[in-house]
Amino acid sequence: AERAVAARAGSERVECTGRSRTWFQEGEPAELMLCVVRREQGACDRYRVDRTGNRYDVTLLARRADCALPAG
Repeated sequence: AERAVAARAGSERVECTGRSRTWFQEGEPAELMLCVVRREQGACDRYRVDRTGNRYDVTLLARRADCALPAG
């Protein structure tokens, strides 16, 4: 997911949510991930990544948003 967002955003400063978790145990790779790309002055662009097999579809959700990602 991070590589797909980096290619779309043109930046390597990408962070994404990771694997799904059930009762604090690692699960399968997530099918939906949220990612942020860090920009100037503490703002981030927010992306949604839908994974189907080895395919990653990247959608821009917001520009100049906060940089917090949900836990998990």
